[in-house]
Amino acid sequence: KENDRSMLIVEDDANFAKLLFVIAREKGFKCLLAEDGEAGLQLANQYKPSAMILDVGLPRMNGWTVMGHLKNNPETRHIPVYFISGHDTRMKALQMGAIGFLGKPVTLDGLNHAFDRINKMLSRESKNY
Repeated sequence: KENDRSMLIVEDDANFAKLLFVIAREKGFKCLLAEDGEAGLQLANQYKPSAMILDVGLPRMNGWTVMGHLKNNPETRHIPVYFISGHDTRMKALQMGAIGFLGKPVTLDGLNHAFDRINKMLSRESKNY
């Protein structure tokens, strides 16, 4: 529904995607999952999620390309994106407009911090309306 807090998780590691899905649900998000960049971009354009968790190393279209498309589209550029990657590309992620970056392997504390950051960002945005 339009006012639901939704999370799009774009991650090709099925086990890690399931973990992110469970945590997102515990944090009050309705979730969508995509296993590759093309599907992730399509879901972002179709559903306009409240926030996204985006892996960099994705099949069919990498996370950088997905982020470029998101930020160049007026209908999706406002979506807060949190990158998670096995490569230390924090600066590139932040320069592209990500609200945060988490390196793999991740810890539960790191994931909780990421979701807390996303929630703070969404709370701030809802106060602006």
